[in-house]
Amino acid sequence: MHDLRSEARDLLRRPCCISKDEGRPSCAELIQRYSEGELLADLESRDHLLRCLRYAQAIGNGPASEEYPERDAQYFYQRAAALLQKIEAEVSTDGG
Repeated sequence: MHDLRSEARDLLRRPCCISKDEGRPSCAELIQRYSEGELLADLESRDHLLRCLRYAQAIGNGPASEEYPERDAQYFYQRAAALLQKIEAEVSTDGG
């Protein structure tokens, strides 16, 4: 768990291009909460986690863009999706 929280902090140290169309909490906000020690195991947090994961996957797996900020946003969401998948697996395993 500690390594995963470190990975979350590392992701947030890099530029995060957030889509204005993303709901709240955003992927970055949810990852921030997790990195600060929140378990995200309650039903509402898990719903947010799954929504953020689906959103990050949709943006991250979308058509490649060569233009800023779309290119940077896509890269951020690819990394966020990978991290959110790990967090979701951890939360599911821990019986949250």
